[in-house]
Amino acid sequence: MDSGKPWYDACDEDTLRPWTEPLPASPQKGMLFVAATIVLRDESMFRGYVRVVGEGWDVPPPPRKMLGGGTVQHRPLSARLGGSPLAVLGLQQPKIFVNQQCFSFWGRLAADRREAFYAAIGKPPEDIFPLRFSVHSKFATGILTGRVDGFYRGGGRGRPPQVEL
Repeated sequence: MDSGKPWYDACDEDTLRPWTEPLPASPQKGMLFVAATIVLRDESMFRGYVRVVGEGWDVPPPPRKMLGGGTVQHRPLSARLGGSPLAVLGLQQPKIFVNQQCFSFWGRLAADRREAFYAAIGKPPEDIFPLRFSVHSKFATGILTGRVDGFYRGGGRGRPPQVEL
C-alpha cells in the first residue's frame, strides 16, 4: 500500500506501521491489526491483536481479468473452507502475547507451536479454551469479537478447518 513512500524498499510482508488517521479505523482502508483483549475460559486476561474484518467479509471479490483476456471469479472464503463459520476467524487471525512471546491459533505453524504455548501459559487446555477476544469499538469498526476453540489446522479446497487442543 505504501509503494510511493520513501520507506517502501525497507519493508516486507511483516512490516506494520501505526495508524495515523482518525479513529475508529475502517477495515475498508486496508489490512488493519488492532490491539485486542483475550479472555481465557478461566477468565484470565491477556493482550493480543487481531485483524479487523468488515461486516461484508464473505462477499466474493469482483471477477478479475486475466492476461489472456479471460476472467476468474473467486468463491467466497467460507465456500473455500467447506462452508465453515470459522472462515472469519481465518481472516481475523487472533494472536496472544504470553511471556514476551506471540502465539497464533490458525494454520500449520500454530499447531507446531502448541506445546510452547501451553508451557508459556502454564495452563491445561480446559482452562484456556474456548477463549474470547474483543477489540474496543473506539479503535475500529467491523467484526470486533470472536471465539477460539483451540488450534486450527487445514481447511481449504472445500474442507473446513479442524480444531486440535
